[in-house]
Amino acid sequence: MGLGDGVTGGALGEEAAVDFGAGEFAILLGPALARIKSGSAEAFGATLGPGRPILVRSGNSLPMAFREDSILWVRLGEGGELRRVPEDPIPRSWRDALEAVWDLNGGTILVVGGPDSGKNAFSIMAANGLVDRAGEALLVDADVGQCEIGSPGTICASRAEMAVSSLSELAADLSVFIGRVSPHGVEDRIITGVGRLIDRMARGSSAIVNTDGWLEGDGLPYKAKMIEELRPSLVIGIGELGGLEGMISAPLIRVEAPEMARAKPREDRRAHRRAKFRRALSPGSIREFGLASIELRGFQGKIPDNTLLGLEDGDGFLLGLGLLKGLDRSRGTLRAYTGYRGPVAIVEAGGMRVSEEGEEL
Repeated sequence: MGLGDGVTGGALGEEAAVDFGAGEFAILLGPALARIKSGSAEAFGATLGPGRPILVRSGNSLPMAFREDSILWVRLGEGGELRRVPEDPIPRSWRDALEAVWDLNGGTILVVGGPDSGKNAFSIMAANGLVDRAGEALLVDADVGQCEIGSPGTICASRAEMAVSSLSELAADLSVFIGRVSPHGVEDRIITGVGRLIDRMARGSSAIVNTDGWLEGDGLPYKAKMIEELRPSLVIGIGELGGLEGMISAPLIRVEAPEMARAKPREDRRAHRRAKFRRALSPGSIREFGLASIELRGFQGKIPDNTLLGLEDGDGFLLGLGLLKGLDRSRGTLRAYTGYRGPVAIVEAGGMRVSEEGEEL
């Protein structure tokens, strides 16, 4: 099947195979599932060969540069689109910024920008370049609301050892429980948590920190404080920064937001969190803990059932999520709905309630 300027989920129907020539470019807009049937393409610096599944969720986009004559099989959901474009959709300003990241010998790189400005995309490309040069890259996902590597309400770190086209391809190697899906009111916890993840996992290598898009109101001093306390070797600012550049003294490289960046509807964000909460809590059942064997944190006052819980090790790093199902201090027990079965040293109460199906209450 040929392709003109673009096709949508409605136009494609169930599925289709699309021909591309060497040197052609396309953008795959989610929701979409695709795979290369023959040939190869590059996406964010990762090579996509035949058979490798390509999943783009709603609100996300994936630029593809075809390096040889190729056939792309694709299935689009409602609102999805496969669009042929005349040139590389990655902004040219990103190339010099990426080279600056790759030239660093260790240190922290903070990626900041407004909502849906391309922070994920830049972080992926930076990490893929480090994997190519050094064999690995440390990525810290500090977006508690739309965490791609770990669960909502957490920040996490992953050591990538192969190129990826999406942060969701990575697994969290270490996580810190925050307990909310908005950074408002927990700014210091996030900053401290990011520092702990870097200290534990960086091992002298570069750490790429992908931040949330909060740059309005209190979001500006929050990001300025994060930069001040983490002391990054480099800050990458994407798009409009709302005056943040005048509040920091760290080295800053400004780049443009790519045209392919798409605003994610609020319901899509909520649905994404719901699916990730449900997955993190499965296969769930009620587990009882003796208060004599665990430390409680954040349990001041009355904590309602279904409050999100962080089940942690003795160092305060996350082992699994749970939901409170009863705290009886007279009996010395705490009951939680969780899919985690291992030992627990600390149970921490979050600042939100979630159903067993992952719905925010």
